[in-house]
Amino acid sequence: MRPAHLAMLCVFPALVVAGVRPAVGGGRAPRVATARNRWYTPQQVRKGAVVYRRHCARCHGDRAQGGPGWPKPGANGRVPAPPLDGRGHAWLRPLGHLRYVIAHGLPMDHGRMPAWKGKLSKAQINATIAWLQAWWPGRVYRRWRLIQRRARGMKH
Repeated sequence: MRPAHLAMLCVFPALVVAGVRPAVGGGRAPRVATARNRWYTPQQVRKGAVVYRRHCARCHGDRAQGGPGWPKPGANGRVPAPPLDGRGHAWLRPLGHLRYVIAHGLPMDHGRMPAWKGKLSKAQINATIAWLQAWWPGRVYRRWRLIQRRARGMKH
């Protein structure tokens, strides 16, 4: 890893936790200040940044951009971890499904997602999802909200 990337891994999460909006990647940063139109709070986003950095960034990238080379299989034949910043497929899943995958993981034939149940609390899982969704552009979040509404309607 290049020194500049290593520095970003150390500095970026601290800035997010502090509520600072650095210009990273395409200039996008979590929208902590605009969380009012979303299901989560700015506090959840800040807590989620810490949880994500500690448990998820190794596979999904420091800005939820996905593993290197995604979606092409690597030398081992497996596809790297998908982006969670709105460019992958996470936005197609309702909140309950996102919680389930984080808690229970995915079978090896679907990826290497470990189960975090027993390691992360429900509040930590929710905060992590809040941090991920804070990366989603407004149009992606609005489309996800429609999926979420449909999923809620199916439960009745």
